[in-house]
Amino acid sequence: MVASLIGSSFDLYTVQAPRITAEGDTTVIWLTGDQDVAVVEALRAAMLAERGRPAFVVVDLRGVTFIDISTVQALTDAVLESRRTEWALTLRAPSLCVLRMLELCGRSELFDVA
Repeated sequence: MVASLIGSSFDLYTVQAPRITAEGDTTVIWLTGDQDVAVVEALRAAMLAERGRPAFVVVDLRGVTFIDISTVQALTDAVLESRRTEWALTLRAPSLCVLRMLELCGRSELFDVA
């Protein structure tokens, strides 16, 4: 019914995949906008694909406007795995909402932040 009212070309939610770039021997995963359950699997897939390739993976969070517990858990899983294996995960420039959510979840001390 809603689609008939607004037209079939209207997209209620667009999933934005993480952008991946290289900076020397570091892989950077760029996240922007809302990071929630709708996009968390794309983040998990990106981190899974990049782990072990370079020695360093950075997740740039400066453009994140919302983050939920599913994304915090995905980042937590990745940082714990990085400590068991031979790669490093760092969070770069986390936005205020990311810092607040990490603090609320009791995970702020878990991450290296640049």
